[in-house]
Order: sequence, then C-alpha cells, then structure tokens
Amino acid sequence: MRHILSFILISTISISISYSENKISGIADEGIKELSPKFITNADTRRNRNHFQKGAHLISLGYGFPAWGGQLFSDLKEVYIDDYSQSGLGPIFLKYDYAFNNNMSIGFTARYTDVSVEYPVEDGTSTTPYTQSRMSISGLARFNYHFGVSRQWDPYAGVGLGYNFNQITLDQGNAENPAGALVSSSAPIAFEATAGARFFITPKFAVYGELGYSQSLANLGVTFKL
Repeated sequence: MRHILSFILISTISISISYSENKISGIADEGIKELSPKFITNADTRRNRNHFQKGAHLISLGYGFPAWGGQLFSDLKEVYIDDYSQSGLGPIFLKYDYAFNNNMSIGFTARYTDVSVEYPVEDGTSTTPYTQSRMSISGLARFNYHFGVSRQWDPYAGVGLGYNFNQITLDQGNAENPAGALVSSSAPIAFEATAGARFFITPKFAVYGELGYSQSLANLGVTFKL
C-alpha cells in the first residue's frame, strides 16, 4: 500500500512539473513573437545611429592625388626634360551631402586646382624663363547612392555635373619686353563619377576615400556630420 501511494505522489509531481514547463515555454514563445518586431526595429536603429541616414547633413573636406591639372603641360615636360619644374596646389575638394532617404543623397562639390610650370626658352643670345599656369574652379551638383552595409561604414557611388572655370596664363618673363596671354576655357562643363566610402570614427566624425573620374584619380579627407 505504501508503494502505491508513493507511486501516485511521484506521478502527480511529475505531471505538475511537466505542465508548468509547457506553460512557461508557451508564454515565452508568445513573448518572443510579440517583442521580435520591436527588437528588430531597435536593432536597425542602433545599427544606423552612427551611419548615413535620412535627414543627415554631411560636410567633407578632401585633397586629391595624383593631380591631373598638369597634364595640359605634358608636351613641355618632354621638351625641357632637365630644366622643367612644376608646382601647384590641389585639387582641394569641399563637399556637401543631404540624405533625403536612407539610401540616397543630393548635394554639391566644389573643386580648386592651381598648377604652374617653369622652363627656359633660348632666343639665340639669351635664355628667358617662361611660366605657364592653370587655375581651375568647379562647382557641381551631385547625386549619391549609399549602400548602407553596417553601422559605421558608409559605401557609396555617385555622379556630378556642373560648371568649370579654367584660366591658363603664359608669362614670358622678360621685364624689358613683357608679353603674355590669358586664355579661359571654351567649354566650361564639369563632370565627375566616383565611388567611395566613409568610416565613422564617432557619431559626428568620419574619414573618407574616393576613386574615379574627377580632377584626380583619388581623394581622401574627413567628414563632419551636422
């Protein structure tokens, strides 16, 4: 009789534990179903907290290399190999982006380049130092598509179209008989197509790099999120 009572008691406790476990498991499953969308939304928000996102205003400052502004004088470099010298500044890039949704932005790019070359010209009795320079200022409207792959990385690709002012100056360097020429661009159209990425070091500060067709093959710089 004692064995029968013990068996009944143990069976009752086992059934109660099993029922409790099933009930707790069911409650947990329902909780997960109800909370999952919220958790997913919060996860997306956390992922995009330092990332490119709708409504963001971004200002970037960069420097390009190698500069293509001196290619205009490449023939002179071949002629005056030993006495040819080149100096310059840029291209310098100033960029602005406004994110009108989580994957696309519009903005503008301003570019500045100044290149000078010096070479000697002989006229039979004397040698005169000649200087040619090219100054270029561009302003372009730009569209970018952002791929948004992670919290801190912002890879993108874009194109820009706008106005380009080129001014080429020739200084013949003769104080007694000065002569010179000033030529402006006949087709003031600026275009660029580049791909790049930003890496956000902090929520408001990033470094960036771009490759493609512009006033240089590549440009590197910093970005500030306003």
